[in-house]
Amino acid sequence: NIVALKGRGMPPLASVADYPVLGPKREILTTSNAYDPRMSLYFADQKKLNLKIYTDPHEAYRFLRYDWLGEFDFKEEGDSWRCIEYMLSLLSRKTMCKDAGGKPFYIFVAQLSSSGKTALAKALYAAVVGRRLPISPSDFGDETEFKKNLFAIFLSSTPAVLFDNVARGHKVRSSNLEAATSSDEFEDRVLGASRRATASALTVLAAAGTNIEAGRDKPNRTLTIRLSPTTKTPQLRQFDKELHGWTLDHREEILGALQCFVKLSRKREDEPNGRFPVWNNVVGAPIIAAAKINGYKGDVFAEWQEQAEGEGTKDAEIDAVCEALLKFGDEWWRTSDLKSMIPNELDALFGTGKVNNDGEENMGVSEMTPVGVGHRLNVFSDYVTDRFKFVAEKRYDSNARKPVKMYKVIKLNEIPKG
Repeated sequence: NIVALKGRGMPPLASVADYPVLGPKREILTTSNAYDPRMSLYFADQKKLNLKIYTDPHEAYRFLRYDWLGEFDFKEEGDSWRCIEYMLSLLSRKTMCKDAGGKPFYIFVAQLSSSGKTALAKALYAAVVGRRLPISPSDFGDETEFKKNLFAIFLSSTPAVLFDNVARGHKVRSSNLEAATSSDEFEDRVLGASRRATASALTVLAAAGTNIEAGRDKPNRTLTIRLSPTTKTPQLRQFDKELHGWTLDHREEILGALQCFVKLSRKREDEPNGRFPVWNNVVGAPIIAAAKINGYKGDVFAEWQEQAEGEGTKDAEIDAVCEALLKFGDEWWRTSDLKSMIPNELDALFGTGKVNNDGEENMGVSEMTPVGVGHRLNVFSDYVTDRFKFVAEKRYDSNARKPVKMYKVIKLNEIPKG
């Protein structure tokens, strides 16, 4: 029997798929109960789908953008194309991009609450996988617990996870998240055991929140999908169709439209200039080609280029924060103290409290909660310039009666040697 063979003579098995995947000939495979030797992939039992054949990429895009997602107020057309990229990332994660050396992190964001961010992410996932999108807690502040959460997610091999309801105005920053998006594997200690293990980091990760953005080294690894509702009370808006059910009923058309795009001929210059060469070729290039054919004049990956050009140090801003803080004394200060004492300097550091390129005013420090300010300050913990060190440390607060993160400025010539 099979057990007695102990693997001898058995074909190699790399993974199991229970939803459609992108094959090596740029076709979307919906096989069921079969083994594909080209990818060492076994297709588990799944609903049989007969994909609609689209020969016109204009028709395919019109169906996706207007017939399906027409009730979402995208900030600009490029955001709808990034939705399509998200779905192609799901389709290729176990096949064409399984050894890609990383994949983008997605952010669903809007200026107002209840704008449809989570509903959009759920619809994209349901179209590909045929199930509801797994939702995970979104506390990026505790790296130890977040790493455990990430490892558990990867061990489960779930296709995608959404970190939902991220704190308003938060900069998504995590060294573990950076590691997860830069590799195909993730290592951690197994809970309850004195050993470490490695899991495949193929899950497509995303976050959703109001006025959130990528922080630290995440910007050029992130693709942002922005919604801009045309009403000031989006929570009162009614959708014309029950989106989840409609999506499941029209998966054959949705996946057929995606297949139309991945089969398009494209040129080398269609590949985006990003950190993920394999993903750029498999997912990025066909989307750029499809967007051009549909008359999109912008750059679907403009944020990568803009962020790369804008990279630099924050030494001058940190120096200004330190100088202003020293005027109040050589003390340890809580986040709430900084918020009230030096809001202007913090706004300059965070880039908040000013009108952005879209003519919209970002929330300033004075409008943020201390928790929101603390999240942003996490990026600059123990930041060192030529003149100062901005120290962050958990210390006992007699008012709160517990340890809280506090901040202090140290002049470099005051740091003891040795």
